Amino acid sequence: MLNLKKLLSISMAVLLLPAVVFAENAKTSEQTDEISASAAKSVLSGKYGEAAKAVPAPAEAVEVEENETRGQYDFNPPCPAPRGGFYPVVEDQNRVNAMNELLGKIYRHEQLPFSHDGIVFQNKEGRLPRMPYGYYHEYTLLPPGQNPATVTIGGVTYPIAPKLSKRGAERLIIGGGQVIYYTPDHYGHFIQLQVTDASRAYQTALCPAPGKDFTPKIEDNNRIYAINELLGKIYRNEQFQYSHDGIVFKNKEGKLPQMPNGYYHEYTLLPPGQYPSTITIGGHTYQMGQKLSKRGAERIIIGGGQYIYYTPDHYQTFIQLYVVY
Repeated sequence: MLNLKKLLSISMAVLLLPAVVFAENAKTSEQTDEISASAAKSVLSGKYGEAAKAVPAPAEAVEVEENETRGQYDFNPPCPAPRGGFYPVVEDQNRVNAMNELLGKIYRHEQLPFSHDGIVFQNKEGRLPRMPYGYYHEYTLLPPGQNPATVTIGGVTYPIAPKLSKRGAERLIIGGGQVIYYTPDHYGHFIQLQVTDASRAYQTALCPAPGKDFTPKIEDNNRIYAINELLGKIYRNEQFQYSHDGIVFKNKEGKLPQMPNGYYHEYTLLPPGQYPSTITIGGHTYQMGQKLSKRGAERIIIGGGQYIYYTPDHYQTFIQLYVVY
């Protein structure tokens, strides 16, 4: 009977031995994993800093267009905070609003409507400065309303490509978290934009470069000379004689096309020589206004950085001028 008990004890020990060995191996494996993880953490942190955060895997794509390749996400990069305006001036309020809304979402790290938003833009076309992979990130721009044929930015008109898909053809590319590029035609053109206050978006806009003459014809050489000289100073962003020069013209009289506040800017025109009673432009004779102060009654109004209006009588009459080169 005693021998039978010993035999049973030995048999049980033999049966339990693999389980004990497996547990010891698992414990050893777990310790090894902890050591490996600790070593990896030390490498990622450079020993002295906090461990680097893991890069999240990209979400599943909603749609993939033929000439788009999904890149590796990194942390949603920052961008300039929206301030209401852009320079060069974007002459489409729907696009200005859409850009500000999109920048706000990127800046606040909010969820974006398309899984493509935030992917690395690989600059395959080579139309942006060559930078390391991951410098550029791409975001969908979907302005409200109908899709126009063109958009004017800084006085230059660009074609807007037809909508290729739900995402359209317009994108914002953010470079290094601070440089903004807008493409209206799915990477065909890129326009670099600078964020600025809405009122200063037009204030910092320049004007057409001075030329040889103007149309309609100004039959006064002193005024042709003075307008060209003034345009040159505005164009080169030089200092003006009067602190009023460059202020926003509010168009209170309503004699110019109604535009957002900040679109028009006013400059003093002081032609040399004697002050005439009339001036003839385009075959029409206009009465000159009285000199109310040292600044006189003549002004040049610049609209949107490209349209020139001359008033000889302190806002009572406006004549639009075009530079002849």
